[in-house]
Amino acid sequence: MKNKLLLVLVIFLLIQCKKTTIPVSSVIDNLTISNYNLLADGYSSDTATVALNNDAYSSKRYVVFKITGALASKDTTKINVVPATYLNGQLNAQIIFKAPLKPGMIYISASPLLDTFDQRNFTLNDSLRVNASIPSSIKLNPSGFGIQTSFGSEVMITGVLKNIFNNPVSLGNSVMFVDSLKNGNSAMGEFRQVVNPSDSMSKVSVGYSIFSGNVGDKITIKAFVLDSSGMRLPFSDSTTLTVTK
Repeated sequence: MKNKLLLVLVIFLLIQCKKTTIPVSSVIDNLTISNYNLLADGYSSDTATVALNNDAYSSKRYVVFKITGALASKDTTKINVVPATYLNGQLNAQIIFKAPLKPGMIYISASPLLDTFDQRNFTLNDSLRVNASIPSSIKLNPSGFGIQTSFGSEVMITGVLKNIFNNPVSLGNSVMFVDSLKNGNSAMGEFRQVVNPSDSMSKVSVGYSIFSGNVGDKITIKAFVLDSSGMRLPFSDSTTLTVTK
């Protein structure tokens, strides 16, 4: 009989010692991303925000944000511990992250910073797809407007690509350069590809030189941005060089 009473007492104590289940929302809640239509332009930024319990102790007002997937940096994972502050009467924590240069998925998790011995999981998760920043314009800038025959000089031509919002484009857009004389024929010049496809600064550049020509000849250099299939997009830009020697 004593053994049975002892067993009952032990079970009772174990039940009493069992941790109370706490809903995640009572600790951390409402993980939101400000812009789910982020473009991979390497320029724009986005914000993730969570709300904490307003009654949290000051030592518990820290959130661990973990970001994985398509990141602007070379790291595969970005982890930040962010202090929460009051905003309009609500205790919030937020992190700002930069758009990558390549499209893909970004995954975000947020959890309160707990003591190492506390194994409870209060983690919220969200994600967004980063879409390609597609070119809608190109602007050419030559290093000079005069050029010499017999490859006596080289003009560096830089093209800056922009999207519809006048922001940079995603990495790796190809541009085709062509030259022509006033009569429409090719000037038979040579293009030296320096940066093409576009780099992290949304730029391409080529070096241009000619072997033959007459002093005073006008040479038009035209740039066409290509789509992923190698077809010309419906916009271009051009610059004009003059043979000086």
